[in-house]
Amino acid sequence: MGSRISTAKSAAPLPPPDTGVPPQRIPDQRNASQQASQAALLRVQQASVPDRARQTAPSSTPRTSASSETRLCASEASRGQDTKALPLNPSEKFRAEFPSVYGQCEAGIFVASPDGTYRRFPVDDGSLVFMTRTERMGRTLAKQLDLMYDAHSDSILERKAGYVMDAQCATVWFEVDGKPVSSICEYPLAYALPDGSWMIPQPELRACTYACEEMLLAEGKSKAEVLEQFSDPCSKLRPGRGSAFSRREPDDVCDSLEQRSGCKPVVIEGDGLTSQDVIQNLKAGLAAHGPCIFEVNDHARILDAIEETADGLLLTVRDPFSATVLKIKPHETFWTRRMEGDPTATKSRKWDAIFLPKKQP
Repeated sequence: MGSRISTAKSAAPLPPPDTGVPPQRIPDQRNASQQASQAALLRVQQASVPDRARQTAPSSTPRTSASSETRLCASEASRGQDTKALPLNPSEKFRAEFPSVYGQCEAGIFVASPDGTYRRFPVDDGSLVFMTRTERMGRTLAKQLDLMYDAHSDSILERKAGYVMDAQCATVWFEVDGKPVSSICEYPLAYALPDGSWMIPQPELRACTYACEEMLLAEGKSKAEVLEQFSDPCSKLRPGRGSAFSRREPDDVCDSLEQRSGCKPVVIEGDGLTSQDVIQNLKAGLAAHGPCIFEVNDHARILDAIEETADGLLLTVRDPFSATVLKIKPHETFWTRRMEGDPTATKSRKWDAIFLPKKQP
């Protein structure tokens, strides 16, 4: 079990900013050739979702409109020939059953969220309410399709990595700093990031702590070392092990990390991010040990950095649920995963940060 450092509790949560509505699209004044040569990619976290995609069941063709067609399209040249595009081919029955779902592929399920963006969701292999040869939807996930596990679009300052969708061709692929990147293996998916870090999307609804554990252990490792890590008998994401995941408490995660690394994790606890004592403790932990697993309200992310700016606190996070790397302001949805004013949203801001000290040479 990791050593535990208690910190001062903040008195109240951060006041939530206005959620707003995605800004209306300004007509494109470029000529046809300019539009064709500069076709924009739809970032799963940043592009606006057409209203009808949220309100009506989709048709058998990809959901596009005249105003969004250029925004949704991406050329083969922009994606790159060496990057595998994953097809999104949902059946008409699947779309009718789940109108907010754009499609499903081996990378996950792509869903239109309440804040006007598309998000990647992991599959849910629990009690299934829908299943075909290529599609499935678990009962728990079906009830959470309106949640935002990473951050509200209004709070995102920079999107460093994540899935990109070409709605015209109904495909998705992963990009890092605007460049297509392929996974180093088929399972689990794993994408190399700058500075020796990795994005390992959680493969299943309840697997966030397992994906974060792998990312923390993979920090600074080469491709060969990460592949060797996945073959560890103690890795729950080991290929061929199966997909039965269960929720874990921070102490369980610490025990697994210590068993696999030989180092005793350090845990910092807090309540919100308004107290300077809390913020300085977290920054000191990041400076001493590197990234940490940041668990709040039963969801784990990797916290890479904290910045204090004139405009407030900024966090750099890797979210295994949406498979995104973001620089964000700690919006209300960071804590609750729900839109502001949702009566079902939790009021708790308590969190655990799990650090893995480096091995001494």
